[in-house]
Amino acid sequence: MTESDKSLFENVLQSHYVSQDSNSKIDRDPIVSDLTADELILTENFGFEPLSTVTGTSVFHINQQLLNSTSHYLENSSNGYLSGFKLALSRIKKQAENLNAHGIIGLKFDIIPVPTGTTTFAFMATGTAVNMNADNILYRFASPSMFMTTMSAQELFQLAALGYRPVTVVYGAAVYRLQNTDIKAKLSKSISSFEMEIYGEAYKLCKQKVMSEIDAAVTESESDGAIGLTFDINTNRSHITLTAITIVAIGSAIKEFKKPTSSENFDKPTLVVSLNKEYD
Repeated sequence: MTESDKSLFENVLQSHYVSQDSNSKIDRDPIVSDLTADELILTENFGFEPLSTVTGTSVFHINQQLLNSTSHYLENSSNGYLSGFKLALSRIKKQAENLNAHGIIGLKFDIIPVPTGTTTFAFMATGTAVNMNADNILYRFASPSMFMTTMSAQELFQLAALGYRPVTVVYGAAVYRLQNTDIKAKLSKSISSFEMEIYGEAYKLCKQKVMSEIDAAVTESESDGAIGLTFDINTNRSHITLTAITIVAIGSAIKEFKKPTSSENFDKPTLVVSLNKEYD
């Protein structure tokens, strides 16, 4: 960390405390966040006030629908994932509302198998509740309702330069069951390498279902689109006759709030490469 970075970091921390005499007195609750030092500096610099790390969790049992012996889309299982997402997000939002936050930034999602069974999962959402001050351009154009986004403060600043604001987190999930007997039958008919169309069709159908759910969520939130979509694809053989393909996606819905003018000066995005990682 350079001397200028240290000075800026000290100023950020100093803004959270007031010294009235030889004993320092805390003006407000100290920062409790999963932000790194660099992220804290950027968050404060872009007009966000980090309040606290907020979390939301739901442990949900996913019905695998083993009664049907053919390969097919599992609607009940897919709805189980959507319900797990929805509950976790509603709980993290409630935590942020209790802090009177304007929004949640840097929201991350984890789906963790619970040891009690292969079809029980913990849906865990984590993010940083923030308030916006008058220096934040989004403060003047923010929606009355609280926003949630997977983006960082720097990404939101760059997004605002284009005239867009965050609205909410959108997600989709789809589960497809592959009957292992269908796979074995295909494998038994050939001794050379070949394309597994049965897998390809399953992935295609799941992605279509996920994208239709994302589109529906964007429409429901009255947003203009969704960006930063990340996909997690998992193939799990959870039964002797069953291979389940699961695809989940999460992203940030955004809405245009103004057209940027030539009189506004915004910093251009810069490439930052961490020296703590090894690159090929």
